[in-house]
Amino acid sequence: YLTPIFIIRYTTAVQLFTEAISLLPQTQASCLEYALFLCDRALAHYDLKDFNTTVIDCTAALALK
Repeated sequence: YLTPIFIIRYTTAVQLFTEAISLLPQTQASCLEYALFLCDRALAHYDLKDFNTTVIDCTAALALK
């Protein structure tokens, strides 16, 4: 069971990771950071029990080369 404060924290984390992803330059050098932000955002989605989005972010991170 997630308390309201944890729902707010995880939802905020998703928003912040999404913002961080959007601010990354589109270069090969930022690929690792992009993957890490995707994984961190996936974990926040997982904690919110949003499993479909968790899989989408993890798949996107694994697809990076």
